[in-house]
Amino acid sequence: MPQIHQRIQHNSGIPLGGIGTGSVEIRPDGLFHEWHVFNVGQWNPNLPCDFAEPMHPEDLVFMVRTKDSSGRVLARYLALREQLHDLYCLAWLRSISAINYDGSFPVAVLDYEDAELPVKIQAELFSVFIPLDSRASGTPGFYLRFSVRNLTDAPVEVSILGVMKNPVGWDQENRLTRNKLIETSGTKIIYMGADNLEPGRFSTGDMAFACTGGEITHITGSFRLEHRALAFHRSRYGLKVTTFMHQFHDDGVLPNLNAETAPLPKADFDASKLTASERERMLGELLQCPALYDKYHRIALIDPELVESPEFLNELVDNLAEMHERGGEWGWGALCSRITLAPHAENEALFVVAWYFPNHISPTGANIGHMYEHWFNSSLEVAQFLLGNYGELRDAVFTFADSIRYSSLPDEAKDAVTSQLTTLVKCTWWTRDGNFGVWEGYGCCGFHTTDITYQGSFPIISLFSDLQKAQMIHGAKFQREDGRVHHFFTPDFSSVDDGFDRVDMNPQFVMLAARDYLWTGDKEYLQGLWPHIIRAMENIANLDSDGDGLPDTDTRRNTYDCWDFTGCPSYIASLWLGALKVAVRLAQEMNDSGRAQLWKSLYEKGVAAFEEKLWNGEYYVLWRDRGEVDECCMSDQMSGEWFASTCGWGPILRPARIRK
Repeated sequence: MPQIHQRIQHNSGIPLGGIGTGSVEIRPDGLFHEWHVFNVGQWNPNLPCDFAEPMHPEDLVFMVRTKDSSGRVLARYLALREQLHDLYCLAWLRSISAINYDGSFPVAVLDYEDAELPVKIQAELFSVFIPLDSRASGTPGFYLRFSVRNLTDAPVEVSILGVMKNPVGWDQENRLTRNKLIETSGTKIIYMGADNLEPGRFSTGDMAFACTGGEITHITGSFRLEHRALAFHRSRYGLKVTTFMHQFHDDGVLPNLNAETAPLPKADFDASKLTASERERMLGELLQCPALYDKYHRIALIDPELVESPEFLNELVDNLAEMHERGGEWGWGALCSRITLAPHAENEALFVVAWYFPNHISPTGANIGHMYEHWFNSSLEVAQFLLGNYGELRDAVFTFADSIRYSSLPDEAKDAVTSQLTTLVKCTWWTRDGNFGVWEGYGCCGFHTTDITYQGSFPIISLFSDLQKAQMIHGAKFQREDGRVHHFFTPDFSSVDDGFDRVDMNPQFVMLAARDYLWTGDKEYLQGLWPHIIRAMENIANLDSDGDGLPDTDTRRNTYDCWDFTGCPSYIASLWLGALKVAVRLAQEMNDSGRAQLWKSLYEKGVAAFEEKLWNGEYYVLWRDRGEVDECCMSDQMSGEWFASTCGWGPILRPARIRK
């Protein structure tokens, strides 16, 4: 067997999914990992959601089969994973030789390499992530576009096969998985749901697996092992391997089987007691099971009379019971696209994965839901939306991705920018009521942490300003009566932690509000936050005990959790000067000349005091408390200067000292 390997160009993995909807990560090995699709709302006290994985990398896998003009058939997994191989029974099916993985969020491009194949295969995988369009970017699903090019001077037959598990209700004991085929012109969708589900459980919902392009064949549902190699132990005809991969290998198609639910075992069954028409009906039902279909047709090639006998029907019923007894979980659906390529021609097959799991359960027990419930009623509708708007959505997504990829930014900066944008897919909640928030850390703290929003929300205001403003407006509702701003939301958006003692939250809140307003020009937004801005400013102004324009009391607690300050810290004072500088502008926008003049006076006084009190001749010190000084030099001592410069508000301190 040839050595398999991956070649990574950019990013180690890309999450595919909508903002606030959950995600699926595509890895450089071509497999799907970390299915955080419907368990985004389940709570673990140490994590933002329950990361118990109901799906595994093998539960969504793709394969290719080619047949050249000489009749030679080759089949490959479009993934690199030794565990997929079965050298005993399916030695002809192995992994592709190598994958070139190029990730530029929200797009992952996989180029598959295998010298034996007569075709070149490339996959584009992307979710809808379109700047300034949060509605489309909150779509719970993603695309997989396979393009295939014939490398030879003769026609080649190519089939792309995808197999996906039905995970609906995976944690519920009485669930009965149900896969239904929805077929329209040129498109097939396997709509995955389940019966006997509890309405309030987070795993109650549905998924859809769709394909368009080429000749599409399907298996609506199968047992876990039916696409692998399954041998029945209770068989008078020996341990013959059964799998629907046989027909995929031989013909490049699936047998179009339509079972919606798992065929049930038949107790005390005896085919000899049935009439011929009853046996025919029973056989037709059993042959919707792919393993039994394969067994029937392979033995029929040798003895067509045997497979019509009551004895053979009894064995099929016994085989079905064996599949149930061996833990044969049912619900895997499969879609296959077959195309014939003329010499050096190219064609494509498009797959879509969509989900709809509305029960986003808060730790409080409340069902806070997902924003996408306002736009869709099922994953079927999601899939139809993605299929129906594919061209327009793809153009918008690739325009955004290419604008970064082909910009004048250094490659390292491009990769850093696109890598960090994945946070908006992996770490956001967007609830039914419209509340939006980003987790402070992947498994840490809470939502919309004010100091973390201050540091890291530039992508949100620039790409989805409505979501950033929603965070700020909701956060302002929890401002304390004395003007102190919240620290973070926990455990959902109904309450905040007791972090009001962190003195840096207030000036950061003011600068964020100013940045958002000046970026968007949304006067209504500023008007709504204006009373909160005034209270936040007045609270910090009261911390100036010596009247020099800088806070010097109650400055202990801050974003550096384990590093308390005292007196007048340069970090806190810098933030205060940044807030004063832009608050003057906001007061002018609000025609509040009195506050504009007051804050302008405080700003000028504070800048002079900062230079006099905190500059030691070489750098700004950490803090000064009357006659005591801490000469430490800290990276964030001019944080307000950084934020003001980033927003284009001009320097606050002396430029020469800033540079020094």
